[in-house]
Amino acid sequence: MPNYKDKRLVVIGAGVSGQGLAVLASQLGAKVFVTEQNKISDEAKKIFDSNNIDYEEGHSLKALENVDEILISSGIPPKSQILHDAQERGIKLTGELDFVLPHIKTQKLLCVTGSNGKSTVTSLIGHILNRAGLKTGTGGNLGTASAIFTRENFDSVVLELSSFQLARALNNMHSQVAIITNLAPDHIDWHGNYNNYVEAKSSRLGNNSRQRRRNFESFRGNYYSQLARKAKS
Repeated sequence: MPNYKDKRLVVIGAGVSGQGLAVLASQLGAKVFVTEQNKISDEAKKIFDSNNIDYEEGHSLKALENVDEILISSGIPPKSQILHDAQERGIKLTGELDFVLPHIKTQKLLCVTGSNGKSTVTSLIGHILNRAGLKTGTGGNLGTASAIFTRENFDSVVLELSSFQLARALNNMHSQVAIITNLAPDHIDWHGNYNNYVEAKSSRLGNNSRQRRRNFESFRGNYYSQLARKAKS
């Protein structure tokens, strides 16, 4: 696991995801700076101030000076100018899941995604596990940042994951359970096309086991077969 002691990490975005990333990075010993294109909420400022985290409203080149790594909070569009500038400078870019998941304190990670119904399924699973007597954290794209679950031990953690988060998950995701509720064209302006959207949803969650990868390959194969049949009709 990387050593972030005294590293300068910049978090892009000061929403719920960005706040969680910034606090976690600070707890890991990094020098953290948050850059947000829009106005930062008073609540977020209090969180940053209490953790000695510097921040700015409106992206500036200052955010890209002497940076070791940039952490991208969920929802930051891929065509964002600051991401382009960072890539031009050769700065390492890391998505939320790649940074957070290795630090989540649980032996049982359950990930849920899909075009519709993922919030309901995530909440239901979390409720059932808690009622069964298991200390379970429920969140992710649902409202509670995934980084929150790095602060104490849980029997299980259930995360709702968006296609934005999954698209930037470049490392293998080792969850015990991975669920895709359904797929329909969505966020095409962000992903570029439906194929990229499907890949974000399926391929990242397929990195769990050999058998599970085969299941996801079959899932994608069926999808592309349907596309081919539609094209011929």
